[in-house]
Amino acid sequence: MTAVVELQGITKAYGALTALDDVSLVVPHGTVHGLVGENGAGKSTLMKVLYGMVRPDSGELRIDGRPLRAGSTPAARAAGVGMVHQHFAQAESMSVLENLALASSDSGPRARPLDLRAVGRRAAEVAAGLGFELELRARIGRLSVGARQRVEIVKALQAGAQVLILDEPTAVLAPREIEELIRTIRLLAASGTAVVFVSHKLNEVVAACDEITVLRRGRVVGRSDARRTTPSEIARIMTGEEPGVLPSRDTEPGEPVLQVRDVSAKSNFGVVAVNAVSLDVRAAEIVGIAAIEGNGQDELIDVLTGLRRHTGGSVAIDGTDVTGLEPRAIRARGLAHVPADRLTTGTAPTLSIADNLAATNYLAESRWRLLRRGVMRRQAAESIVAFDVRGAAPLGAIGRLSGGNMQKVVIARETAKRPRVLVVAHPTRGVDLKAIDRIHRHILALRDAGTAVLLLSSELDELLALSDRVIVMFRGRVVADLTAAEAEAAEIGEFMTGARAASEVSDAR
Repeated sequence: MTAVVELQGITKAYGALTALDDVSLVVPHGTVHGLVGENGAGKSTLMKVLYGMVRPDSGELRIDGRPLRAGSTPAARAAGVGMVHQHFAQAESMSVLENLALASSDSGPRARPLDLRAVGRRAAEVAAGLGFELELRARIGRLSVGARQRVEIVKALQAGAQVLILDEPTAVLAPREIEELIRTIRLLAASGTAVVFVSHKLNEVVAACDEITVLRRGRVVGRSDARRTTPSEIARIMTGEEPGVLPSRDTEPGEPVLQVRDVSAKSNFGVVAVNAVSLDVRAAEIVGIAAIEGNGQDELIDVLTGLRRHTGGSVAIDGTDVTGLEPRAIRARGLAHVPADRLTTGTAPTLSIADNLAATNYLAESRWRLLRRGVMRRQAAESIVAFDVRGAAPLGAIGRLSGGNMQKVVIARETAKRPRVLVVAHPTRGVDLKAIDRIHRHILALRDAGTAVLLLSSELDELLALSDRVIVMFRGRVVADLTAAEAEAAEIGEFMTGARAASEVSDAR
């Protein structure tokens, strides 16, 4: 097969940090190429080079044998390179068709009126070729994450992409949506499109890809035929180490710390999202929440952390009613929160790492209402070392970090002083293997020290590995409360999809 992507000797440095060191990558037509590595390994930088967002210091780029002008996204798009980012660039209040039209529209004095019907017909044709339909009139903000991702894929293909970069495409998808995405990727490859699949989820990389390239600290350290390798082998190449085993529990759960009684709440669109949910989380216990995107779990977390008004019910911490309090007041009662969206909720991207680490505790970091900058810098430096935050400096803007390294900073901040309750959503989304192990051990250590942990994750393996109990939400209600030691992923999946009713829980035990 002929190569459509040829990157030769790509090098990029940011001051003393070499992000890419003589990296080469070749992707043939009609293949799926996996790109894996730890946070800070250079994956994102390499893809930004290919998409024209970053100009390399040296190296050559070719698309279909023709030189590609470096550092120009318009040139990359014109050459047939498309990219679906982890965070979608979409106008949520507009329809699918209007979003597609925005991406298709020309600007400038010679721009012609856009034919919306033609845009819709073309989008429907592209989607049909990939085995799905688009709800063109649906408001995009009301779609599932998987459906919104399909819109982004169609958007890129409409623009003529013959090379499609997928950046952490399964990070926010439910299991069924992941299967659908992999099926779509294989159809893309069968049609001749080259796909670059960037991910930390090695099982999915092996399932979806033809060939895999492994980066470590900016260099290529391995290439594998996906059919002749295993996730464990790739993990060893990525990290240079054998996977660790999580420690077993050495404490027993205590009395309830977080008590939720009949809590209800509405979504941003005014419909009931949380419907009379009750649950307890005891001291030294991890309770996991399993749910497919859009079943009320995010709204429930928002209510518990003070980010959303409830319409009924109550929330208590250690017997003290915190229902309806502002986030700061709830934090003062001992609750810490790792949000699902680290970019817009968990961090202030333009501020320094030191400022972000102190953001929830500025008063403690001040004297006579003046911030103690030296103390903040020293504590930030300690956190950077403790959590292995790659490419970070205390005074550097947190927004310049990769998503996984940004997540490490959020985890460090929220767990610095052992909270009574830790509400954590998707703690290892977009995080590398070593960091996943480090974060898992940190959460387990907090539990063993007496913290009550409420864990939301789209990864069933993660929920089962960390949780003592797993509750399942479907259409805003708790439909199952299972002991993690006895529950199986398939059983949880049946409750998540509504294939199994809540009344069957007692029959199953």
